[in-house]
Amino acid sequence: MSDAVAWTISVGDELLTGESLDTHGRTIAARLGRIGVRVLEHRVNGDDREALASAIRRCLEKTGLLVVTGGLGPTLDDVTREAFADALGEDLEEDPAGVEHIQRWFASTGREMPAGNRKQARRPNASRLVANGNGTAPGFQGTHRGLTYLALPGPPREMEPMLDDALASIFPDATPRPTRLVRAFGIGESVAAGRIEALMERDRRLPVATTVSDSIVSARIRGESTADVPEVDRLVEEVLAAWSPYAFDRGERGLAGAVGDRCRDRGARVATAESCTGGLLGGELTEVAGSSAWYVGGVVAY
Repeated sequence: MSDAVAWTISVGDELLTGESLDTHGRTIAARLGRIGVRVLEHRVNGDDREALASAIRRCLEKTGLLVVTGGLGPTLDDVTREAFADALGEDLEEDPAGVEHIQRWFASTGREMPAGNRKQARRPNASRLVANGNGTAPGFQGTHRGLTYLALPGPPREMEPMLDDALASIFPDATPRPTRLVRAFGIGESVAAGRIEALMERDRRLPVATTVSDSIVSARIRGESTADVPEVDRLVEEVLAAWSPYAFDRGERGLAGAVGDRCRDRGARVATAESCTGGLLGGELTEVAGSSAWYVGGVVAY
């Protein structure tokens, strides 16, 4: 699995204008990364049939996986189906199972299917529909030489479960890659990176990568298979030692969660008094499940 690669495309004019945030690139890359598939490129395309077909055509020359999200709605500016057909040199055909799904969806809401929604049941000849359990737009999937392609609707509540199901069928033998996260607060990224510079060299088999967000520096260590677990765990300990005393977490708990863990361990409790933050600190602490065991309460004196 470690040599599997992918390309991803998010479709929509609203993404290019900044009206909507493109989160699909991150979501898809994270899910692929868990099973050892590396995303080589993510791009955003507007609702332009010719430009999107060109981007898809370029990916069809490669070997791996292509995931395209968005542009599968019923309106004229939803052009992903047409762009795929152009790139593949195929016609679009109406899938009876797709029509039946859309009709059932509208019937469940007590409405009759508008004629325009029939478009959502169309797919390129050589592909097959991917079921959508949370919306009207089916996706479609197929292969072209050495590339598997997957087109999914844009709404996250529809796209994400469809993606998980599709990946399970495309990579049935995939196993999660061992991944560990070390987090630190109170140390700058450049200083943190300097302390583990030798571990970040790109020619290492398992290089450590760092990122920073909201003043929290993170180091992510990924193995290629379960056989790498001992090595990954050893690298975690090296990073923890290098970042002491600023390292506070070795997972996804976050700073507030780490505070709660330490309070529980020590039998300590926390109270807050806030002014200009307007209750932000107390809000962060109470987002942690079980925080009532150690968070007494707070006063906001703005």
